[in-house]
Amino acid sequence: MKKTIIPMVFLILLVNAFFFAPIALGENDYVSIKKIRESVPERWMGEYVIKKGDGKNIKNGATVFVDVPIVVPEVDAVPVVRITWDPPAEDLDKTLEWYGNTWSYKTVNRNFPQDELTFPVLDANHTFDPDLPWQDAPIIAEKSLKKWIPFMQDKELTCYAQHSYGSSQDNGWQRLCFYTTYHGIPHLIVDSFSHELKSERSFFSDENEIFAAVPSTTIVIRIKRPDQFVANLYTAKEVGLDVEDLPLLPFDEILKAFERQVKAGYAYSLDEVRFGYMVFIDPDNKGEEFVLLPVWAAKGRTRADLSLPFDLKTDQEVLDRIGYTSSTVIAVNAQTGQVYDFYNDKRPDRRYVPHIITWDEVK
Repeated sequence: MKKTIIPMVFLILLVNAFFFAPIALGENDYVSIKKIRESVPERWMGEYVIKKGDGKNIKNGATVFVDVPIVVPEVDAVPVVRITWDPPAEDLDKTLEWYGNTWSYKTVNRNFPQDELTFPVLDANHTFDPDLPWQDAPIIAEKSLKKWIPFMQDKELTCYAQHSYGSSQDNGWQRLCFYTTYHGIPHLIVDSFSHELKSERSFFSDENEIFAAVPSTTIVIRIKRPDQFVANLYTAKEVGLDVEDLPLLPFDEILKAFERQVKAGYAYSLDEVRFGYMVFIDPDNKGEEFVLLPVWAAKGRTRADLSLPFDLKTDQEVLDRIGYTSSTVIAVNAQTGQVYDFYNDKRPDRRYVPHIITWDEVK
């Protein structure tokens, strides 16, 4: 009798594997970005009792209230984008003064008064110059960059923060922050890991200066009037597309991941949830080419680890312009629902391109 039990058990396991393996692979119905955009609510609203507070700003068992916009780009496809470093700029106009022009970053000034950089941020939005109305400043700033800086002409930009700085309501400038955007999708997550690994150092790094392991995403411009600005440019150059479009988890599944993080105690408050790209290292072209893959990200008063306190001292204006570049953001793989651990993950291959799920795999 004992001799027949093992084969019988093996047979049952084999049958279960045969019938349930396809179900496991397709247990989450993957959808297109278009379907997500048409079905996702405008806001995420909820109340959550958290498991672990920080012992200072919020207690165990406290309630966190969430009411934030969900930002989805107006696109019909999510391609896998391959990027590389933007080389130092050439053929530059003589009216431009460059403080940095490297593969990693660039800083340029065109007739912007340096002494005004110390102006404080104002509480309200202001129009200081009739040629630079507050509501039109993002468009005017982008046009100014593309007019005077040749390599910016083919860049897509998404403005995510704007503030007024001035000595008075009559004298000041606008500070605007942009994400570099690819095929309508902003590049959000860049160098968010808390701990640097030597294995990830850029080939631009040396003993005196360490550059980011991957190309950055943000553009910050301070503009007084059209064509009068100073800008910090952290950009990359598109190489091509590896995949034309990717299947995505339904937002309901992504929301479950966010809710688990909130309930665990990773969020004191949230400002926004946004769909965008995170950059990964291509191990076959390490240091030279990188891959952008889709994520959902939430930002606000969050923390990277439950052992850390919440930062309630940093001004909201600072948090706004940091965007999603902090290690405390909550980032979720848009294909698997995996939450990235930017604080504790120290694996040598943590930034390497993960398995990419294609439409052929889920059909």
